[in-house]
Amino acid sequence: MDAAQRTEFLPRLDRDFDSRQRGKILQRFLQLAFDRAGYRLVDERISEGIDFDVIHRTDPSRRFSFEARTTESFVVPVKLEDLRQMEAREAEGYQTGIAALRIAPGGRWVFLARPWLRTPSVRVSAGNTTGWDTLAEEINARFVDVIVECGALALAEGLPGLEALVNQAKAE
Repeated sequence: MDAAQRTEFLPRLDRDFDSRQRGKILQRFLQLAFDRAGYRLVDERISEGIDFDVIHRTDPSRRFSFEARTTESFVVPVKLEDLRQMEAREAEGYQTGIAALRIAPGGRWVFLARPWLRTPSVRVSAGNTTGWDTLAEEINARFVDVIVECGALALAEGLPGLEALVNQAKAE
């Protein structure tokens, strides 16, 4: 996949899948990006609760729990239930927040920590929460790698094609 194909990938995914499926595929790609960055996928909740938890394989103090959101605009919804569930994850030692991706050519994940989140929505154009810029750079670089590695598979097979890779990220 060359640079032009990578730039076109998000809009193509948008054309080939409905918004719900597209969001789930991108959530899986995000989970795989964390895996490539040295995190183990501890738990995923594809439809209920905070979407996924990760713990760094060599530094277990680096624990994150994210609600993954995709959008075509510059905002993502923040629900009171999201905030309550994040509080529960924080009680278990996780840093929590929203990972948001605007569906546009060259889109990048923005990471917003729980204290920055307000209902009913948060702007994703504002950038990352202070202190999460390094995490964002690391994960976004790996996200591009995952698009290159798994993009054709996702376009051809959708979510089922990614299952084995996500299960491997949980097992390691």
